[in-house]
Amino acid sequence: MEKYLESEKTILNPASTSIMTRGKVGNVICRVDQYGNQQSYLAPDYHDGPVTKEQEATRVRFADAYQRLENLSEVDIVSWRDKVTNPRNTYVNLIMKHILNAYYQDNASFNIIRGVRPITIMPNWAEFKFTFDVPGKYQVCWRTEDKARWQYQQDIDPSLVGEKQGKFKLLNLEPGTIYRLMVIQPLADITTEAEAMLATVENQPPPTKIKGESGHYFFHTPPF
Repeated sequence: MEKYLESEKTILNPASTSIMTRGKVGNVICRVDQYGNQQSYLAPDYHDGPVTKEQEATRVRFADAYQRLENLSEVDIVSWRDKVTNPRNTYVNLIMKHILNAYYQDNASFNIIRGVRPITIMPNWAEFKFTFDVPGKYQVCWRTEDKARWQYQQDIDPSLVGEKQGKFKLLNLEPGTIYRLMVIQPLADITTEAEAMLATVENQPPPTKIKGESGHYFFHTPPF
């Protein structure tokens, strides 16, 4: 079971983007281009001179997003690696792209969904738990490993989502089959301060929307 959750496969069609983002973490300049590729290099002394408020806000937002990745476990890191399709890309670049695109394209906070773990896996049904930055309305998408597109999608019952953790059940599964799943939070209006704080940095305008996404997780139903 665990070997599928920790699969090293790299399959996904990430959302397209046209922005280029540049930020400073410590004395390192990091740049993510429109393909999600990241270049990092030491910042020369002259880069530390006066900058505009917009440039400084971008640097702070970049560093803030980067720090959020430190909370990911090894299994969750692998789930984002499984989501990468561009061989020049990395899971860090992909998550950074999602976080920064959410704010700059949708004026939204980005809810990192993680900790997707099996509770019970049976031949024709399975139950999972998951965690997140803030509660919300979630959906789960899944498909068999041999399919290129998501075959199924269902809303997660709000009564099964608590303050720090939620759960869901998948029915009518095929015995002895490898599945891939992803949990998402569709773009929605912000209703709580906690949702807004995920993307509020210094004096920048607070976001008005929130969205979220997890990596890709694998599981294997046993045969009858």
